[in-house]
Amino acid sequence: MADKIFVDSNIWLYAFMSNHNDKQKKAQEIINNTDIVLNTQVVNEVCYNLLRKAKFSNSDISKFINNLRNVYSIFNISIFTILNAAELSDKYGSSFWGSLIIASALENDCDILLTEDISGANLIESKLKLINPFVP
Repeated sequence: MADKIFVDSNIWLYAFMSNHNDKQKKAQEIINNTDIVLNTQVVNEVCYNLLRKAKFSNSDISKFINNLRNVYSIFNISIFTILNAAELSDKYGSSFWGSLIIASALENDCDILLTEDISGANLIESKLKLINPFVP
């Protein structure tokens, strides 16, 4: 059985707008896997940056979001997720925003969280492996 993977926003941004060719290539390989999970926070962060930095139009963003929802599992952040994130932040010392990502990955039974931004423990709740895909 393949690992269920949560992909953080920084990976998506490298895939769509990176000036770092090695990171862009690796990020594009990652998002070609269809067993990816993301939440509405990741979608919001990616859209915000594509609008601001990559000069996507609102029409481009609509197409991007529709493509995401047709290919990947996207989950809403619930009050339960937010409360869990606060507890995880205290327990593991991660930022609140990073903890929302971690909580979402755990809530959706992911085995791996691919991120470049979250530091701290490499294994969360004895279930979730945090991996920076750009580190050899």
